[in-house]
Amino acid sequence: MTRRSVTAVALIAGLSMASVFVMWQRTPRAQAVSQRLEQIDSLVGRIRHVENRFPLRAIGSSSAGRLGTLAQRWPAIRAMVERRLGPGLVPETVMDAGVRTARARNPAVSAPNLSLTRFSGFTQNETATAWCGTNVVVGFNDTAAEVETLAATTSGVSLDGYSVSSHRGAGFRYRGPLPPASDPNTMLNGDPSLACTSADDFYYSSLWFDATNKLVGVALSLSTDGGNDFSAPQPVVAKDYLTHFIDWDRLVLDPSHPDLIYLTYTDFDTTGAFCGLDSDGDAILESSIQVVSSTDAGATWSAPSVIAPTCATNHATDESDSLYPVVHDSSVAVGPDGEIYVAWEAIAGDGVSREIDFASSAASSQNFSTPVTVHSADCAGGCGDLQGYIRIAEAPELAVDTSRKSSRGTIYVAWTDGDDAVPDSLSGSYAFTDILLSSSTDGGANWSSPLRADNSTGAARPGVPVDHFEPAIAVDRTGRVAVCFYDRRRDPNNFFIDRYCASSKNRGVTWSNRRITAQSFPSLVAQDLLDPVDYMGDYDTLAADFLNITAGFRGAYGDNSSGNPEVRINSF
Repeated sequence: MTRRSVTAVALIAGLSMASVFVMWQRTPRAQAVSQRLEQIDSLVGRIRHVENRFPLRAIGSSSAGRLGTLAQRWPAIRAMVERRLGPGLVPETVMDAGVRTARARNPAVSAPNLSLTRFSGFTQNETATAWCGTNVVVGFNDTAAEVETLAATTSGVSLDGYSVSSHRGAGFRYRGPLPPASDPNTMLNGDPSLACTSADDFYYSSLWFDATNKLVGVALSLSTDGGNDFSAPQPVVAKDYLTHFIDWDRLVLDPSHPDLIYLTYTDFDTTGAFCGLDSDGDAILESSIQVVSSTDAGATWSAPSVIAPTCATNHATDESDSLYPVVHDSSVAVGPDGEIYVAWEAIAGDGVSREIDFASSAASSQNFSTPVTVHSADCAGGCGDLQGYIRIAEAPELAVDTSRKSSRGTIYVAWTDGDDAVPDSLSGSYAFTDILLSSSTDGGANWSSPLRADNSTGAARPGVPVDHFEPAIAVDRTGRVAVCFYDRRRDPNNFFIDRYCASSKNRGVTWSNRRITAQSFPSLVAQDLLDPVDYMGDYDTLAADFLNITAGFRGAYGDNSSGNPEVRINSF
């Protein structure tokens, strides 16, 4: 074939491809893709608008960071979505929702999605676990779910994924995204919390953003088939997104009244209604822990009860600044007689002094007591990040003994504490972290001196400080209390991480520690285009059987040993 012939063939082929593309642009699918991109453009534009009015990243929350990251990186993500949905490329439904590693030690719960890009869709972390009888459901932040719903041509966006087990956690089926709302200008923004009342009925709360109605808050999704399928999300908390930012939702049910639900969250408020205006006439930021409740299984909800409203004394001028003092990171539990218990972290105006606080209310009343201090908390790591560039908070986790044992009614609070500070030439000091736990036997009026739940058994080099962080806590039907956490005791250089679980049969006086992971793993951050750069998950939860049929615990956690951040679960 002559050069002229080759050129002619190439030209004809090029014209043919161009014709195909032009024809594709006129198809209903092309119009749907174009419409979808415009929808997400609009959603991201609203997020940017909120960022301009509200110091999202200065708040220091992962949910604010996720929204900010999506808005900041949307041009690159948009190009990938557009290419993926172009002619002849991967169809929209590509996720494998198959059974994951049944009956293996610590079976995998989640699955990555690399069909769109090698730069996102593979990170699952920040887990919530609910266990009722034979069924266990795990929810988690999931960039695979975000990729799938960004690239869909209908409905909103979901950053939440979930998996379900009908074998008490022995094997899981990954179900993909928690279904978003039909409105394409809405988003489920992670921070999952899960609860159940029977082997059939599961509740999943998530942060929620509604650009159409200019609202931010918390939405609730319901399952009546054991967690296999969830309903479209229904708003539980909804506030003006130009003056409020809602963070860190936590859901709990009353074992004695299964239709009674409580939900806590942090409300960052810039209306000035409580804190007033500063000398420049700008509203002073208020943060408060708030509680809402439902007496009819989530059909209707109460007005919020406000706990510990706090006014910031300084202003954020860019994303590297932070606003103090604040209260945040609440945890909620229900006592054996329906009492409502809430714990949270309070940060003082210097940004360093911290404490774990607590308040309670009688059953169903939501008239909370004056907050009491459980204990001071030492700033963890570099007061914001741990070695390996992992963001960290001292965030408390709360559990109550509702067993029929003599320990019934004991309240436990566990938190990450930077109680072992050493000099550091770059930051001045580095505070190695331990898992501290305090308990109360009088309804939270008085608290024990904190004890360490982690111990040095199995340490690679005894006496060398390492980090133990992000506790998850529960109490089972026998009165045994357990705390699971990330742990670096096997690496004297404090890089590699394991999962450990500690348990106590004597109200936390002494603890036995068990290594859960078979293989240590490093921190993995700044890997995923859809995640903040230092984000590896802010919390996990631990579950006992809500129905009190089986003793023991089920707890999901983030694991990087496969090379990508995924979710696994342990049973003990």
